[in-house]
Amino acid sequence: MVITGSGNFTGTRTIAVQVVEKGALQKIGVKWNKPRFVYDGTEHKLSSGKDFVVIDAKTKQPLTDTEYRTVYAADVTRAGTVRVTFIGMNAHTGSITETYQIQPNQKADDILVSAPNADGYAFVSTGVTAYQPVVSVSGTVLLEGTDYMLTYHNHKKVGTATCKISFLGKSSKGKAGIYQSVPYLIENETSVLLKTSAFRITYYVDKAMTKEMKGSSGKLTEGTVYLKIEPKGKKSNYTGVAYASYEVHADGKDLAKAKIVVTPKKTQYTGSSVGADTIQCAVYYDGEDITDLTDICYGNNIAKGKASILVTGRANGFIGAKTASFTIVPSDIKTTK
Repeated sequence: MVITGSGNFTGTRTIAVQVVEKGALQKIGVKWNKPRFVYDGTEHKLSSGKDFVVIDAKTKQPLTDTEYRTVYAADVTRAGTVRVTFIGMNAHTGSITETYQIQPNQKADDILVSAPNADGYAFVSTGVTAYQPVVSVSGTVLLEGTDYMLTYHNHKKVGTATCKISFLGKSSKGKAGIYQSVPYLIENETSVLLKTSAFRITYYVDKAMTKEMKGSSGKLTEGTVYLKIEPKGKKSNYTGVAYASYEVHADGKDLAKAKIVVTPKKTQYTGSSVGADTIQCAVYYDGEDITDLTDICYGNNIAKGKASILVTGRANGFIGAKTASFTIVPSDIKTTK
């Protein structure tokens, strides 16, 4: 028989083929000694002579390796059911399919999970998943999504979150493989722009906060306004009370009329907060650069997605605030070190 290459292959190859009558073909059989494998991160294929013997169905004599082929139809590393097919070759025909099990590793002493950062992780409003544990069994590093999956709980607020490690594959009793829950800290280490709807804000015209601003009659035309900020609702993600103040000027220059230029508009995710060293922000009022007369705060600036910039007035009568944004895009794995 001559095989001629095409597409990605060229040339020819001649292979000798033995032709026999159909009636002369002998069916195969399998003597089966199902092994007991336990997941350890390595492949678990069958051993001829130990786990099985392929035989001639009529004579019951063992066949050589050239008289049959073994085909595995599934991953032979993960815990679960593996299907294997034995196919007759040369003077033998037919196929026989069997299954065997790879049991989940139930020895907790063999499983190592890297500890989270003792200093905690910076809070981001989309949820903190920066803790990516390294999981190994008997010295073999496992793959997330292949050997185990991670789920996070209480990770969208400052405090203690939990990363749950669940091993994939089922035991013979249908129970999931063992798992471990690892607590880790989330700290408010970076600026995050929060929604005002989550807070109750009370305005006062005196520093002692005894005279509350109510209605148009209580508004100031000149002076300092004092704010008391408290979380709303019993199930709020926030606790405590914050205080702030701002100046009111009759002839103030409202930053709402300013123009903010952000360069560049996009940057790649790095796992660290993105600030003025990467994203430059310039503020213009009536065509004049007033950047040095303002305070600029970057928020929501770690995870991929839309990050925020808050510009507030600081000097020369500039009042109010204005926001801008830039985008953090996923990092290209080809260039990630």
